Amino acid sequence: MGDVVITLPYLQHLRNSLPGSVRLDLLTREETEDIPKNIILFDNVFSLGGGRHHRKQVLLIFFLLPKLLLQRYDMIIDLQNNRISEIVRKVLRPAAWCVFDRFSPVAAGERTRLTMSVPALRARSLENFLTTTSVFRAVFSERTGRGADDFELRVLAGAVVGALVAALELWVETDQGEGLDEIVDRTLALLEPLG
Repeated sequence: MGDVVITLPYLQHLRNSLPGSVRLDLLTREETEDIPKNIILFDNVFSLGGGRHHRKQVLLIFFLLPKLLLQRYDMIIDLQNNRISEIVRKVLRPAAWCVFDRFSPVAAGERTRLTMSVPALRARSLENFLTTTSVFRAVFSERTGRGADDFELRVLAGAVVGALVAALELWVETDQGEGLDEIVDRTLALLEPLG
């Protein structure tokens, strides 16, 4: 879930910079599909089952590939850069593609740590957190039938984003051997009583 939440502001920026006629789809794991499927950002969200079991994912991706082939993608942005995403990219054979982190000497997690540890970059990331808050408000609005400007939805979205920022800070500032996904899961569990 952490990877999905962290990339949403960047994907929203990408969506905003593209012409309205461009289709933006997302392929994600089944256990992280809830947020992407409930926001107005993607045209289609495709989910891959199998949890974190690589062999199950490999098997299940072959059942999903025909559906993805029908989409005839011109461009693929591979945000995972793993074996499954490489299989998908090679089978779909888009005209253009790029792989996140392909040439970076610094891993994505380390870049996030650096961003959060440099005051100027940390301040700049506030814009992304505000965008993420708007995304959550839209999800909550759709689920509750209330307007996205509803005060209680604003507070709830702010609480979720604030909790995620706290989780990110914990992950950056400590080395407890716990991955960001686990910290985000623990953080969101604390918010469950709020609704």
